[in-house]
Amino acid sequence: MLIVNKPAGITSHDVVERVRKILKIRRVGHTGTLDPMATGVLVLCIGRATKLTQFLQSDTKEYIAEMRLGIRTDTQDSTGKILSEVPCSITPGKMEKIFEEFRGDVWQVPPMTSAVKMGGRPLYKLASRGREVKRPRRRVKIFELELLKIDGDDHPRVKFRVKCSKGAYIRTLCADIGEALGCGAYMSGLTRISCGNFHLDSALAVEKVEKLAEENRLHKAIIPMNKALERYPFVLVKGDFKEKILNGVPLRAGMIENQSQFIERNQFIRLIDVQKDLFAIAKATTTFSDRVQIDPARVIAKPVRVFS
Repeated sequence: MLIVNKPAGITSHDVVERVRKILKIRRVGHTGTLDPMATGVLVLCIGRATKLTQFLQSDTKEYIAEMRLGIRTDTQDSTGKILSEVPCSITPGKMEKIFEEFRGDVWQVPPMTSAVKMGGRPLYKLASRGREVKRPRRRVKIFELELLKIDGDDHPRVKFRVKCSKGAYIRTLCADIGEALGCGAYMSGLTRISCGNFHLDSALAVEKVEKLAEENRLHKAIIPMNKALERYPFVLVKGDFKEKILNGVPLRAGMIENQSQFIERNQFIRLIDVQKDLFAIAKATTTFSDRVQIDPARVIAKPVRVFS
């Protein structure tokens, strides 16, 4: 894994392409797109770590965002065409009351500029052809919403911090807050400050990645797969059984040397070898603990991803 601080003005795919050229490797992907105007944490998976994408895409994300009140645009951000413009006055107290309505579970309609697919086509491709289609609303979660600053008079700029679930669109959050205020709003700035356990203070500029690669020091910035998935419990597998699991054999109770914690049914778990290297991700088929006696032959987890 490699954590990059994406600059404004380029796409997330542009960053992936640059890192592919720097590392001279095709197998590079990211775990969640940032808009071209946005900056901040972009988590890249390199080589066999691209198999981890599905386990990282659901990570909670945190942003510092800015919205401008009183102006609506067709893209819900500063890159779009202005649809309406009215003066808007706001106080911190009134803003806080509106924020309270948007904490917890909220419904959003994905913007036409998003990568959500309708009929097999990404919405942004339909939008580029001037088409707009009806999109079903989706429920997302806003865990935290904190007002940081309000600047300006007729069209105030409101800076805030938001922590949200996968699938939440901050531009849509801004537009919906504007509608709740009755004046409209668009997103005027966005920085992702964390994605799961990855934070902006450890993210590297693309130029820094290039320099480290030239100096053969990039290994200092690479995050091993096992560390990237630390939030999942681990099971240490006895050496004799690693090869069998790599070939698709399910994990049985008798194959375990020890485990990090109590594991519940349907939970993803890391399977590591005696060298403490991650070699598979499995899904528990039952609840188990190393403190509870289980029939050694009983299947307790099945591999969903293996790393030979």
